Amino acid sequence: IVVLDAERQFVACDVPGLIADAHEGRGLGLKFLKHLERCRVLVVLVDVTAESPRADADVVLRELTEYDPTLAARARRIVLTKADLLAPELHATAAAGAELPDARLISAHSGEGIDALLEELWAELAGEPAEADS
Repeated sequence: IVVLDAERQFVACDVPGLIADAHEGRGLGLKFLKHLERCRVLVVLVDVTAESPRADADVVLRELTEYDPTLAARARRIVLTKADLLAPELHATAAAGAELPDARLISAHSGEGIDALLEELWAELAGEPAEADS
């Protein structure tokens, strides 16, 4: 449960590593994908230090589409993780460099970007208009 304050909280579900052909039952794919059916907003976490973050995101998005096109059409955010492993001067251009221009950059280690992401998710869940980034 994510608690933003006394009146704002939501349930988040972690579905680890969908792999290629998960929609066909490879690995624990079908079990993971079934959990997503109850989610209103999907957050695709991609390691910013991966060889190709774009390719990794594409695998997950393709699996969602193959499993259920309506699931793939749900509100979603692409989030690049492990910002703490990038040089600070690369943070501003990390999403473009990963070929994921709409992605957010976060670090679970340092906390960078986490609060802003959670607020954005709350706004989406509450049906509030998104605020422009400052």
